[in-house]
Amino acid sequence: MKKVASQAGRLDGGTGNVCLTGGLCECEYIVKALSDSLKKPILTKPEARYAGAIGAALTARKGV
Repeated sequence: MKKVASQAGRLDGGTGNVCLTGGLCECEYIVKALSDSLKKPILTKPEARYAGAIGAALTARKGV
């Protein structure tokens, strides 16, 4: 968890928001542990688990 928190902390983007996507976005333990490590709330929704698949489909559709 420390490595993920460290990487997420460097990717702030200036908004102060952290969004969790992928298969672990519905795991309450991961969301809480990451939130505790970063000392900020983690934004996520159950549909966020499909973010990678949607991105891959859109990329394939473009033919990239």
